[in-house]
Amino acid sequence: MWAAPREFLKSRDIKNCDLYSLPDKFWRWVDLRPTILGLSVDVVNRSLNRSYSTDHTHPDQPNIEVLKPETGLSELDHSQLIYFLETKYFRPNLAASAKETIGLKEFDAIEIKLRGMPVKIFLDKSTHLPTRVAYYSTYNGRMFTWSDLSEYKSVNGILIPHKKRDDGGPKLTYQIEVNPQFDPRVFERPAKIEAGPEQWRLTKKQ
Repeated sequence: MWAAPREFLKSRDIKNCDLYSLPDKFWRWVDLRPTILGLSVDVVNRSLNRSYSTDHTHPDQPNIEVLKPETGLSELDHSQLIYFLETKYFRPNLAASAKETIGLKEFDAIEIKLRGMPVKIFLDKSTHLPTRVAYYSTYNGRMFTWSDLSEYKSVNGILIPHKKRDDGGPKLTYQIEVNPQFDPRVFERPAKIEAGPEQWRLTKKQ
């Protein structure tokens, strides 16, 4: 289990909060105010086969849905790959390895298969840490989305990237926790907007 409690764009104060309980639950607060996208909170619980979505415009009218079977990569798959590469719930299959370049720099690249989709992980030749995770089309073999990873720090003895840039966009800085104390009930109900982005944390009163 892990949490990335906050992300910050330097140009704007955009706050996100993700909580993952592996292998089948996640909770996400995305605050894009004052833009028109506003504030939303999504809860996915595959154990209960339910999702809950709440937004700031109708905080008392959450959307509750029955989840359909997953056919492609899930948010939980992607997050485990980005931050841990492998967990006891998530074991990608190695398909190939080669030397590849990004710009003028050479990397050790390994290709894996995730639910049938080709994914390449570019490893720094000196640190052997992932610097890019790239997803490729099964139709034309072209890369269609990627994440660049940097600023690795040890969290509970695990080296985890604290900066991420998706598809060449702005670089986000993360605060990461591994095995935070959380209230498991947050995955069983819609979120409350007024309770804030860290309502999942256990308190002494609980």
